[in-house]
Amino acid sequence: MMKFVIILVMLLLLSFPTY
Repeated sequence: MMKFVIILVMLLLLSFPTY
């Protein structure tokens, strides 16, 4: 489960990069 959560977070960061 943890790996799945990490992947989701990474995708969110790529989709919505913080400036």
